[in-house]
Amino acid sequence: MSWWSNAALLGKLATWVPYVALALGAAVTAAGIYFKSRIDNRIDYLHEEAEAERKNTPPSVTARLGNDSSGQLLLEVVCLNDIPIEASWHVQTRGNTLVTGFQTSAVKMVPNESRKRFLSRISIQDERVVDNYLKLVFRYRSAYAPELNNPSHLDGKIMENYRYVNGRVYERKE
Repeated sequence: MSWWSNAALLGKLATWVPYVALALGAAVTAAGIYFKSRIDNRIDYLHEEAEAERKNTPPSVTARLGNDSSGQLLLEVVCLNDIPIEASWHVQTRGNTLVTGFQTSAVKMVPNESRKRFLSRISIQDERVVDNYLKLVFRYRSAYAPELNNPSHLDGKIMENYRYVNGRVYERKE
């Protein structure tokens, strides 16, 4: 006679099957909770690591002088990546003579997908310009630099030469 045909044995087995199933279910549930917490921890770690790498990425920036359609002199800054920067700038002429005001504090620029270009009006003291020569001096650093003890790879400086005639600027190779 097989166990499958033994009613008494099947009765005892039927009594224990729900408890065994509950125990297995509890074990599977506990394992699921454990593995989910491990995966969540790994995801958090990867996000933190990506943010740390992002903060340590140097800003990629262009800066140049130009005129708008009305002739107003403008500084155009384009952030080529999404790293926020703190920047300061001035314009000088021969002999490193300033022909604009000098900033007392840095300007923060926070690029995002919809805004990567920043414009600022520039006023030149025409009477101080020598030989129609202007030089833009644009200094910037990542906004994250202070938090990372100001590593030098997060700083930058752009210097561009221009010819200045009747309130308009033209690129100059010098």
